[in-house]
Amino acid sequence: MFVNFWKSRQIRAASPPAKPAPPHVSLNDSRTLSPQSARAASSQDAPPLPVLGDKELLALYRLATVKPLAPGEVLHREDDPLAFWYWVVKGSLQLAWDAVEGSAARVETLEPGGWFAEADLSRPRAVGCRATACSATSVALVDERLLGLIDDRLKLALLGTVHGVDRQRIRQLGEEARQTGQKNAQLIAGLMQASHRTAPDIGRSKLVQALIEKVPRLPDATTTLIAKLVNRRSSTREIVELVKSDPALTAEVLKTVNSSCYRFENKIADVNHAVVLLGYDGIYQMLVVSGVRHCLPDTQTFHQVYETALGVSSIAFVLSQECRQGQPAELATIGLLHQVGLTVIELLKERYPQMLPLIGCLESADMGAALLRAWGLPETVCSSIELQRYPEYTPPAQIDTQVRMPVAILYLSRLCYRLLKGEAVVQMPTLFLQEHLALLDLKAESLQALADETLLPRLRKQRKSLPVVLRQHLN
Repeated sequence: MFVNFWKSRQIRAASPPAKPAPPHVSLNDSRTLSPQSARAASSQDAPPLPVLGDKELLALYRLATVKPLAPGEVLHREDDPLAFWYWVVKGSLQLAWDAVEGSAARVETLEPGGWFAEADLSRPRAVGCRATACSATSVALVDERLLGLIDDRLKLALLGTVHGVDRQRIRQLGEEARQTGQKNAQLIAGLMQASHRTAPDIGRSKLVQALIEKVPRLPDATTTLIAKLVNRRSSTREIVELVKSDPALTAEVLKTVNSSCYRFENKIADVNHAVVLLGYDGIYQMLVVSGVRHCLPDTQTFHQVYETALGVSSIAFVLSQECRQGQPAELATIGLLHQVGLTVIELLKERYPQMLPLIGCLESADMGAALLRAWGLPETVCSSIELQRYPEYTPPAQIDTQVRMPVAILYLSRLCYRLLKGEAVVQMPTLFLQEHLALLDLKAESLQALADETLLPRLRKQRKSLPVVLRQHLN
């Protein structure tokens, strides 16, 4: 880093008169020169910049503080405020930077003539680097006192050297960033490959397809409703007609609208009235929830699966509203169905107990996508279920653009549900959390901030209509 060590000079009387002095520029200023200024600075009549050669180094050496170091002696530590630049006169220095979590510490060696110029001379600060003598070493220190003793030409030469050191460091960091990017790409590809414990198309196998035929199907009315919603062809009137055409759906709607969740003063006995009170999304979610509940096995395991699905579905609805991506009811449906593949896995365990180790390697996301495709649900829903774990291992750019948004919302919904249930964030797959928050234009700095500042306030406003599993965690 550079420091503003230019000082105003008195104008010497001379003939012809001197040209006006250039505007004062602070070397700490991060602004760049305009193209016009750059061209003017590089004009042919500009004098060549001085070079820090042997003669100039000798002049600096005579004025500098020379510090001898014994082998193993430390010149400065990581947290020492540094107020000087220095170069190695003899011997050598080992420079070690703080290790970044998950990577090794960066180590370099300065040989005679090597410079270290990362300090800000006017504002001493820690540079996160330890300098240790490898052998008997001498270093020459350049501080503000020395800068006040040398002429402008020597200052320019010194500045050119420091600038060269900075450029070399920038090139080095750029190369390290390029190599890190390549490693990250390889790691992401490895993670994706490792996450698929079985072939992605195993859901199309005859064995799995035969078992899918044994899973209770969603009611036809529910499948039709989901397809209409995804294709944006349904209307409130169509929902009313769909409910009226099925006595079981009519009973379900009226039972729900008259339950303690809503507490309307008068009993609702008409489907049209219920639709007006609950709205399009309310009726839609009610019907899909009812359909999903009837196709899940009546076991303790699937009661828990159903509760989780309800919680994730409600969160996905709210996040879709907040980021204004997709249809909230469609995202709620994806959340509701995201674990439906477990039904296929449980059937496999019951049918083939001798193959439990192999069945344990199956992905519920793959099984769920295969089941939903067999039921004839829209491909957007199926693919979102199939790719739901991708955000755990990869940034959004690696996910199919057709389902990138719903997959990101489902990912965040699952994380938020686990957070509300009391699970620690450190136990969750948040490697690419920030990238998915940015994709959805959610300004939260962390998962906890997303829950506290965005999700919980909205959920509390809808407390009465939320599933019990969420209501008990709102406080």
